Amino acid sequence: MCVDRHVLEYSYDINTDLRVEYLNEILHQINNKNGLWKELYFNVMCQYCNQLKIENNDQFSAKLFEFFLHNPSFYLTTLDRQTFTVSDCLLEKLNRYISIEVISEEITYMSIKNVAYTYCASCTDQQINAIYTYLDLIKNYQE
Repeated sequence: MCVDRHVLEYSYDINTDLRVEYLNEILHQINNKNGLWKELYFNVMCQYCNQLKIENNDQFSAKLFEFFLHNPSFYLTTLDRQTFTVSDCLLEKLNRYISIEVISEEITYMSIKNVAYTYCASCTDQQINAIYTYLDLIKNYQE
């Protein structure tokens, strides 16, 4: 079965088995998808969050961070439709990844905000504020 079919079957409750062999492909392809496909891929990716094994955590977190940076408005809009369990899992993954892998003397939360702002050219002031607030939440998140 191809990954597109897996995403469709999961999205429409035909086959709700999360299969780790598709996770790498979902993570690899998500930034290349548009429209409904992007939303479906992101929703399925979110469902994998709480099912991850330790060996998948780093890759998942890195791709989640990349997706958030390049699609901040889409991320927050779609996040509103997730369960609290999923949204907390995503928040935890982003916090851990950013604090361990990203933040350094050269890269700060302000620089991350600036990159997110760059990829949100058509965002309203309210959307920009929501993105900044979410980044502050990531920064202050404690397990």
